[in-house]
Amino acid sequence: AVGNMPAYLPPILSALAADKNHYLLLSALKEIIVLHAAKRELTATFGSQFLEQVLPPLFEHCQSPEEGVRNMVAECLGALVTMHPESLVERLKVGPFFPSNR
Repeated sequence: AVGNMPAYLPPILSALAADKNHYLLLSALKEIIVLHAAKRELTATFGSQFLEQVLPPLFEHCQSPEEGVRNMVAECLGALVTMHPESLVERLKVGPFFPSNR
């Protein structure tokens, strides 16, 4: 998936919309994000196109009743912040996870 994001990322994200296997799918997504964050040359390829595709499902699952899913979302968001702090820190401050923003 890391080598061919346009082909493999959309099926992972669309599967997240289903009602099962959230933890496993988020784990796969985390591995993609972490591999991109670890190599500077891959960080640029993740870019805003994939960032904007990944954030909505992460924000959707950040309030999951399953603790493991919430933890995996947090790990994904943490890795994304290491790649794109300028665009994510402010969005996370006003995201749907803080009680004052509901």
